[in-house]
Amino acid sequence: MRWLALASIAIGLAASAQDLTSSPAHFREGERSLISRLRLPERLADGDYLVRCAGKAMSSGTLRDVTCHRGEPGDFDRLIERIVVATRKTKVTPARYNAKATRVWFDFSVRVIKRGADVQVASYPHHFNNASLYGESYSAPQRVAASTKYIAKCGTIALIMAAASIDADGNAHEATILKSHNEE
Repeated sequence: MRWLALASIAIGLAASAQDLTSSPAHFREGERSLISRLRLPERLADGDYLVRCAGKAMSSGTLRDVTCHRGEPGDFDRLIERIVVATRKTKVTPARYNAKATRVWFDFSVRVIKRGADVQVASYPHHFNNASLYGESYSAPQRVAASTKYIAKCGTIALIMAAASIDADGNAHEATILKSHNEE
């Protein structure tokens, strides 16, 4: 019986160690969190604001090259500016691949709901694609950020919006083109 108990503990520890070898970047709680660093604009009108952002989550836990865009029409410029400024002082738990902290492209959203003096702010590690399927706490797929930027020059600019389900191995399923627009 004692052997069985020790084997169960060893298996549990091995499973815990295995879970730590590869994991996505995610926001930290507390004083270095995005929410604690965010200072909302003083004249923010009542409403439900969804701002989608992406940037590099560095192996040190800092965020770099963050860009944000509004989820729907409205006066978001000051809010977007404040979110980008807050990311400069935010720490995230870095992604891990084969137990090593790894630099990844990190998609996230910030939702602000303001009704009079009542303000609710939340951050999410995704852009709400498949939230109805996986819930609000799932983490969007993250790609390893290469150290070299590859830029190709071509005569045509294409904007393509696509959606797909990504499985645990990173394979896309049920891919569909939502919108396409070409510019010469």
